[in-house]
Amino acid sequence: MFLSEHSLAYSDLQIRLVNPKNNKTAGRVEIYHPSFGWGTVCGLPPWTIVEGGVVCRQLNFTGANATMWYKSPYGQGSGPTLLNNIKCTGNESYIWDCSQPGWNVYDSLCDDLDLDVGVDCY
Repeated sequence: MFLSEHSLAYSDLQIRLVNPKNNKTAGRVEIYHPSFGWGTVCGLPPWTIVEGGVVCRQLNFTGANATMWYKSPYGQGSGPTLLNNIKCTGNESYIWDCSQPGWNVYDSLCDDLDLDVGVDCY
């Protein structure tokens, strides 16, 4: 059953960092949606410090030192690409509040270019 955005509670959504290299403050960004399971975020258009900052604050860090999106420096995820074409203002509380086309919207460039995003939080 697909939950519409109107019936979906934020408590149903989760976010985590996967494959940290040296610490628990950096890794690939993965999101859980109850209709799709765990998936990744594609770095198109280029994932910036603004979007990374929203993710880091959502994970209870202060902000982002760096963002990575090209050639998936924290490894490529195995789930679907749940969000892509994200543009944030920096004032959002959750990454899914940023401008984006919707959940699980396919973009072949995300698969072809290996663009699963990562962040390094502080």
